[in-house]
Amino acid sequence: MDVPELSCSACSKTFVPSLEQLELISERKAAGAHIAMLKCPNCWMSFSVDLSTGIEPREETIYRCPVSRCTGIVANIENPENSSESVWGCSYCGSYWTNLIDLIGDIREAIRRHPYRERFYVETDAGYQPSTIDMDEKYYEMITQEPQDEASGFRRD
Repeated sequence: MDVPELSCSACSKTFVPSLEQLELISERKAAGAHIAMLKCPNCWMSFSVDLSTGIEPREETIYRCPVSRCTGIVANIENPENSSESVWGCSYCGSYWTNLIDLIGDIREAIRRHPYRERFYVETDAGYQPSTIDMDEKYYEMITQEPQDEASGFRRD
């Protein structure tokens, strides 16, 4: 099997995907997914791989999920047949937002409730952008100690 090298969109370093990552890519393709989220072994940042055009990193904005107790990331997932049907989805908890405005509102609320989350976002005139800081063990522990999310479904807007 010819295994392609991937290039991380965060640090631009290349690497050969691990067996676990290749299995994840295969599982996501079999499920009909258009992207797979991988973690770079060089910088430990997460990035997405576009499965609809081959194994290539996608340039995109990736946020830390603002949902209580969730340590996942949120990316814009576009329907390749109709880009107006894109959503912002978390690959870990399954939450999704149909527009960026509602996602930014939930980020604001998460920072209000849990000020330590602020370091993972950069406030701009347009709302928030993700920072380049990756999650460490301390952050992970704080997130997992947050109160359980009380939403009745995955849709957040």
